[in-house]
Amino acid sequence: MDDEDGTPALPFLPDLQGDGGTPPFEAFAHVSKRMLDGYSLLVSSGFRPEAIGMAMLGATVNFYDMLGMRDVLPDILRSMADSIDSDDAVH
Repeated sequence: MDDEDGTPALPFLPDLQGDGGTPPFEAFAHVSKRMLDGYSLLVSSGFRPEAIGMAMLGATVNFYDMLGMRDVLPDILRSMADSIDSDDAVH
């Protein structure tokens, strides 16, 4: 099923019914496409990529806040920074 702009809608994913596991990539495809479309629009409108990146990080902090997980974010970001510094895959 597609929404009004042709973006594929989130498929039914029975594995996500509370088993506590990591959702499969397919669960994020819809949201990822919409985010990329939105950020592409910002870039094409003349916003600097660095400013958009900072906004994305700010949105991540807000997301963790909304889920009551802000206290775990510093360790996650440190771990990701270490992976980037050592050229390891971040995800």
